[in-house]
Amino acid sequence: MIRIRFAVLASASLVATPALAQKPIPVRTTTLVAASDSGFFRDITDIRHNDNGSVLVNDTLQRKIILLDQALKKATTVIDNGTSTMKYGTSSGRLIADRTGLTFYLAPGGQVLTPISNDGKLARNFEIPHAARVYEFANPAYGTPMMPAGGGFMFRGSRNPRPNAVQDSAPVLYAGTQARIMDTIALISLPSLISMKPQNKPGVHSILPAADEWTDIVDGTVAVIRQRDYRVDWYFSAGTNTSSGALPMEWRPITDADKPKALQDLRDAFPNAKVDAADLPEFFPAVRPGSTKADADNNVWTLPYSSKIETGYVYDLINKVRGLDERVQLPPGRVLVGFGRPKTNIIYVSYVAGPGDVRLERMKINR
Repeated sequence: MIRIRFAVLASASLVATPALAQKPIPVRTTTLVAASDSGFFRDITDIRHNDNGSVLVNDTLQRKIILLDQALKKATTVIDNGTSTMKYGTSSGRLIADRTGLTFYLAPGGQVLTPISNDGKLARNFEIPHAARVYEFANPAYGTPMMPAGGGFMFRGSRNPRPNAVQDSAPVLYAGTQARIMDTIALISLPSLISMKPQNKPGVHSILPAADEWTDIVDGTVAVIRQRDYRVDWYFSAGTNTSSGALPMEWRPITDADKPKALQDLRDAFPNAKVDAADLPEFFPAVRPGSTKADADNNVWTLPYSSKIETGYVYDLINKVRGLDERVQLPPGRVLVGFGRPKTNIIYVSYVAGPGDVRLERMKINR
């Protein structure tokens, strides 16, 4: 049974709040606290900071889950395709963290979750709910499923769960662990050539096709980041929703130098469409796909497309009460991969130190 849990965006209950564009937004810097040694990782897809200070790391290239001690200097293999009691699998698995402090491993294409303790011990597997939708739950292209504090699972579904089905939007779903009920929380727009058409609406941009981003925050609220006008729609467990209104954004234009790659990307994404350079839109999407994360203090972090890794990515921090009131700049070459515990100002970043050598760094935000 599928029922609508939250009001959809078009409902009359949606209320826009003013964007905080009148005053300068402070940009925070970071200070290095600790760093892993060379030789541990070839890739860092996601991490989990444990209550005891240790860190679980998902290295999808090595097909390993690795546990680092609090100093990030001792590495212990928890899951791999060698001697571990559970096998990683032949493609990318993921770490899924619930909001109560537990961490689970989802094997590629699998139907079970494996709990991992703070010291790297594996507990008994259990099946994910609604096995008929395992394709959506386990599909890396759909983002990482989440486990809100109240229990159950959130994940991105599709209008039709069949692979390769054509669609212009998809639901964010909530599935309970006990009752076999699935709720639609919100709808997100999927990549579509429609997004490239010129707009006559204020604040709505003609962009390269990109899916809306989404995440949940600690209190169970779901945040959907709209790519065409850069706003956050907040969906609450009570069934209501609000909007941030359009947020301050320096939109990155598509220059002549960008056009060859942008055109090839479009043709790869829409092989049956006839697209040429004259069809290209004015701008890149608002935020980089797959960049959106939520920290332990109810802030949503997004990475504007205009931000450059060479000079240090600058992330927007968006709060459902305060709006976009803060930014954090990373050192050059760094990418945000996770967060510390609440009210610690700790974040984790990865960077490529050399061929086949990726490091993890723990940093403190200077506030």
